[in-house]
Amino acid sequence: MSPSDIPEWLRPPISAAAQAILDELEQRDRGATHVADYAQIVVEVDPAAHHRLICTALEEGILGDLWDDLLITMPPGSAKSTYVSHVFPSWYMGRFPDHNIIIASHTAGLAEKWSRKVRDTVACPQHGKLFPGSSLSKDSTAVTRWATTQGGECLAAGAGMSILGFRANILVCDDLVSGWEQAQSITQLTKLQDWFNSDLKSRMKPVAKRIIVNQ
Repeated sequence: MSPSDIPEWLRPPISAAAQAILDELEQRDRGATHVADYAQIVVEVDPAAHHRLICTALEEGILGDLWDDLLITMPPGSAKSTYVSHVFPSWYMGRFPDHNIIIASHTAGLAEKWSRKVRDTVACPQHGKLFPGSSLSKDSTAVTRWATTQGGECLAAGAGMSILGFRANILVCDDLVSGWEQAQSITQLTKLQDWFNSDLKSRMKPVAKRIIVNQ
């Protein structure tokens, strides 16, 4: 039970300093438990209604174990990638600092963009307040592959990239199809599917979860 769950009439009078401490603890608990609250506290973005639906779905798979594969499709400009490829992996590495994540996209540059955002967020003081046991390892900070002090790692992968010596608990695929031209080409789509099945999917641990983001 959090302090806010206690009825007002049962709460003893407390000082302003003590109330500030309680508020801080409650905020930390919300941020460590809920992706949307983490987004507000650490990443400093304000989730809209559809973002909160995304955050709830992500929590249900990770904390409630309600799904193994999650497909999210929304129009361009809906900020789905902000929450799936930035906020969520940062929160996940806080909850499970010894786990591994692969962030994949149609180019290595785009995958590295999100990996960089996640890495920098995990290294920021606000993240450390919510997750004292999760911090960036000073020995492994490359944007293509970085690690936490607890042994977890994040790998950025562009479509077609060979992935060796890495097993992941979470796979985030954000726009694996590069655009309309590739989407209309059976040859290119077949090549992408073969890579997904042989290189990417085979890197998943037996209990891994996959998140696919597309338009």
